[in-house]
Amino acid sequence: MSFRLDDRGGMDLVVSRLLSIGYKRLGFFGLCPEMTWSCSRFGAFVEAMVRHGQEIRLCEHCRCHFCRGAGRDRFLGKRIACEG
Repeated sequence: MSFRLDDRGGMDLVVSRLLSIGYKRLGFFGLCPEMTWSCSRFGAFVEAMVRHGQEIRLCEHCRCHFCRGAGRDRFLGKRIACEG
C-alpha cells in the first residue's frame, strides 16, 4: 500500500485560512532543493499564493540545506536575501 500527500490542496487550505484571519505577508520556511517533497510543497505554496492574488516575494522564504553531521540529520536554514 502507498499513499501520497495532497501538497496543493493542503497548501491552498493553509494560505486561505491565514489570509482569512488577517495575515498579509506569508512566507515559506523549508525550501530544500535536495528534498523532492520540499520542492513540491514550495511549488504548491506559490500556486496557492497566485490563486489567492498574493504577491510572491522571494525574501519572505527560507532556504534550507539538509546535512548529516554528528550522527544526526538536520536542516540548516538561511533566509533568502532581497536586493533593492
